[in-house]
Amino acid sequence: MNPQEKILSAFLSEELEDFDISRKEDKQILMLLSETLSLAHQDAAGNYRAVTIKEDSDGKITAHSIKLSNIFQADLDKQIKLLSKAITIFPIALLLQFTAGFLAILASFIPMLKVEFNEQDAKVLLAIYKLHSKTFSKKSINKELQSLGFESLTQKNLQASLVKLSNAKVIRSLGHEEYLRMETLTHKR
Repeated sequence: MNPQEKILSAFLSEELEDFDISRKEDKQILMLLSETLSLAHQDAAGNYRAVTIKEDSDGKITAHSIKLSNIFQADLDKQIKLLSKAITIFPIALLLQFTAGFLAILASFIPMLKVEFNEQDAKVLLAIYKLHSKTFSKKSINKELQSLGFESLTQKNLQASLVKLSNAKVIRSLGHEEYLRMETLTHKR
């Protein structure tokens, strides 16, 4: 077994009472799951990351980021093809166990995928979104905040938000108060 299969096997043994890797059927399920999931970080070019900025009717701004790449990469196309192939090979009971295993993995990791941002950080994200550019300056954020009808942030508060967004890998500092947006931003009203 490779390291990924060992991790999945331990996880499935813990989450599914009747999972036993010594059984041929369970080993097949493990192999199918292992082909479907890759327990590795996505690179910046092909990541599954997004930030959603929400503006409520009362004007309150919130934002959250979902990063599947922080936990694992699920190739859903591959998942569907493998499941289609499995339908012809496995009896229905094994298909149900495969599905249960996959859902158990997802359910365990979903709470870790979402990062919530406070209102100040959400306003900064909205300003970045409104700039319509992958690169932007620190100065342009305060200008955009003002054009949106918000008060400018102090340098300390703006820096705190930029550090938080950088730590969450939403943006990356390019130096000289220039930044690169790393994620897709979506604005919902």
